[in-house]
Amino acid sequence: MCWRLTCGGLGETGSERTNDPWFGDAANVQAALLIGKTMVGLRAQDIARAVSLLAQRGDVDAGRIELIGRGRAAVPALYAMAFDGRIASLTVTGMLPSYASILENRIHRQVFEQVVPGAIREYDLPELVQAIAPRKVTVGE
Repeated sequence: MCWRLTCGGLGETGSERTNDPWFGDAANVQAALLIGKTMVGLRAQDIARAVSLLAQRGDVDAGRIELIGRGRAAVPALYAMAFDGRIASLTVTGMLPSYASILENRIHRQVFEQVVPGAIREYDLPELVQAIAPRKVTVGE
């Protein structure tokens, strides 16, 4: 059986109470950075844990787990797939197109929680998609 894991909501780390329309979940991002982590990394770890739970089930073919990441969960889903070979395919929609797009445009909404400090010096999101090959990544709008 093929399982699709959909990540769209952000649970406790995406509560409306802390969700600023411009800066997103800035309070939790700042707390993560203070302990040497990123929200992208923490959310990717949560996704990997969900994959682990699925893979342990007897009715799941662990080699056919598909991941769907939407909106603010798309970038963490991309990182989860990059670091977890158990995810067979990924579909992302509403994803930040690139870290370079943050540098090229003056005004942004809710990108603070999508950033990995220093990443742009080494790679960008489209390159991360390429690095995942030959596993399938579909990027939608």
